[in-house]
Amino acid sequence: MTVMKMAPGITSVAHRHKQQEETYLVIDGDVEIKLEDEIVKLKPFDAVRVSRDTARALRNVGNKEALIIAFGTPNTGPGDSINLENFWD
Repeated sequence: MTVMKMAPGITSVAHRHKQQEETYLVIDGDVEIKLEDEIVKLKPFDAVRVSRDTARALRNVGNKEALIIAFGTPNTGPGDSINLENFWD
């Protein structure tokens, strides 16, 4: 489990995983998640499950700090994430 605090306008690192699935739960703020070529708007208490091989990144599109909890399984440790360049372009 990871707690993410994102300032307005901040985008998370775009990535996919070799083995780990993730579920993102927005606690506070206005957030967009990009899943491959699809952008989904999320509001507080929205959750989205992302399969391991789906490219993803989050962006705070609101005017206040966003709070998101990310749950990942299985616990794979370092080396499972593949970072992606120019994902939002």
